[in-house]
Amino acid sequence: MKDAKIGNMIRYVNLKELNPEEQTTVKDIINNEFEKIHRLFSGNLVNLTVHIKLHNTESKNKKYSVHIKAEAPTKIFASKGYADWDLKKAARISINEIKNNVKHNFKHQRNKKEALDLKKQIRKTTKVRL
Repeated sequence: MKDAKIGNMIRYVNLKELNPEEQTTVKDIINNEFEKIHRLFSGNLVNLTVHIKLHNTESKNKKYSVHIKAEAPTKIFASKGYADWDLKKAARISINEIKNNVKHNFKHQRNKKEALDLKKQIRKTTKVRL
């Protein structure tokens, strides 16, 4: 997937609060995992919002919390957010939570036909928007 298209689909909130090194770390992690999340939605992911909160800004040690929201045409998935002293760990755990929520939702449909119908409905609504 092209970087320009990815840039339009990923939105960062409070990214400017981080220093440049931390910003590139978060962007690298999210961009690397974005393709996997996009595939889970059968290519119909509309937006991915990454919200970063900074705690203990006065002290030397910072605590980060990362909340991620993935929006598809018919459903919205959100992570509960994870807080940690390590920014990489917080971002990866939030990403994995989103991926697991999507997998779980499509896996536990009543049957495969219902899951396929839901994916078809997502595709149709995406085509209509374009």
